[in-house]
Amino acid sequence: MSEALPPISRHGKNFFYFCLGLSLVMVFLVWKPFIKTILLSLICAVVFFPIYTRLLALLRNRKSLASLLTCLILILLVILPLAVLTVFLAQEATYFYTSITSNLQQGASIIPRTGVLTRGIEFLQRYLPGLGYSPGTMESQALELVKLFVNFIMKHSTSLISNVTGMILSFFLLIFTLFYFLRDGSAWLEDFLDVIPMPESQKRLIVTKFKEVSMSTVVGILLTALAQGFVAGIGFAIAGISPVLWGTSVAFASLIPVVGAAIVWVPAGIVLIATGSIKGGIFILAWGALVISSLDNFLRPYLMRGGTQVSPVWILFSILGGLQLFGFTGILIGPLILSMAITLVAIYREEYAH
Repeated sequence: MSEALPPISRHGKNFFYFCLGLSLVMVFLVWKPFIKTILLSLICAVVFFPIYTRLLALLRNRKSLASLLTCLILILLVILPLAVLTVFLAQEATYFYTSITSNLQQGASIIPRTGVLTRGIEFLQRYLPGLGYSPGTMESQALELVKLFVNFIMKHSTSLISNVTGMILSFFLLIFTLFYFLRDGSAWLEDFLDVIPMPESQKRLIVTKFKEVSMSTVVGILLTALAQGFVAGIGFAIAGISPVLWGTSVAFASLIPVVGAAIVWVPAGIVLIATGSIKGGIFILAWGALVISSLDNFLRPYLMRGGTQVSPVWILFSILGGLQLFGFTGILIGPLILSMAITLVAIYREEYAH
């Protein structure tokens, strides 16, 4: 029969808790530069976990192989198409700015001499001659803006290269972390839940809600953005505008709550009408109102039906704050943090408030 251990004194407990808290703080400080990558890997693990479980059953419980294949599927379905899109987008943007700069430097006009815009400029010249607002001055100002853009790119080229290097490193860290989250995540989750001093039902509710919110956030936000960008690209191609550049702009704009993709296709349609392309402008406005916005009104609620229902104003602040705190991945992390906080508040209201 083993000897009973002597009881720990109050000072001993306080010292232990101090050491535990200090070690957790130090771990957080060490991991702080990679918190964004860890959170994004965790979200990807939740989203791709159903694929992992199916592969695990097919591969007779070979966890490492199933996790590796899931990571490869992520690369094929997400990373490679995104890389190809980035290359096309860079080519489109480069051609766009190069053609404008070349035309302006050669003295060519980029402002049409007919159409609503020209009539508006003539009206300003007739009744407000002091403004000096004419197509020529507009083109010179556009040239200056393009020059400023080029100078900015040249000045920050070094930092841009370093950012690309950092993105490549973050990508490999994300895949590496995702591999272990998929393979060992279930065991880690059980160990983590064992040390949380909460009822089992509440712990399971938090885990379930995290899975639901992660799936609905990623699927709802990203797939809606991709769908809107795709159909917007079709509309812009029909109107004779670059589908890759403007479709991608619509996809990014659709991530913003309330206004969404309209901040791209509405000004685009108005500019087309103002510059004389009346049919193209009217088509873009009609296509945006009937097709692009319809996806946002019907597809997003359907895909996010499993998530916590939150007012758009709080989602907007969560996305903007997430962008500032975590960068681009904050678009996903911000709403996820808000939804989990709302879940915890609901648990507190039901179990502890009274």
